[in-house]
Amino acid sequence: MDEILEVCVEVTGIPHALAGIIRDCLEINWGAFGTKSRRLKGHTGAVYSVAWSRDGRLLASASEDGTVRVFDSELEFKTIVVLRHPLAVNAVAWSPDGRVLASGGDDKIVRLFDVGKNFEIMHRLSGHQRVVRS
Repeated sequence: MDEILEVCVEVTGIPHALAGIIRDCLEINWGAFGTKSRRLKGHTGAVYSVAWSRDGRLLASASEDGTVRVFDSELEFKTIVVLRHPLAVNAVAWSPDGRVLASGGDDKIVRLFDVGKNFEIMHRLSGHQRVVRS
């Protein structure tokens, strides 16, 4: 049985959707009692963090492979963008309005991406003394 490292629940879009991290992929379960499921692949290292956008359409994941992947639930969870970091990415989160995606990792920098501008980087927040984990 696979070890589940983190769980994120989506409450507004897909009914009863749950995303769980299992090693180097994400397991998505939805429908009553999790009757449907899919594994989302693409990362080449362990996945450390996962977050749904507020509207439930997009799912972001952060990985030790130095990438953030954004999956679109309306496109059968196709990867729509891969955001690269020089080192492992430990955390990913959406702003409350869904316009900004934040990620942070082993390079001690938090990056803010503008969702409306095709995930163009808006800011790099540096100065952290240690790796960013949350």
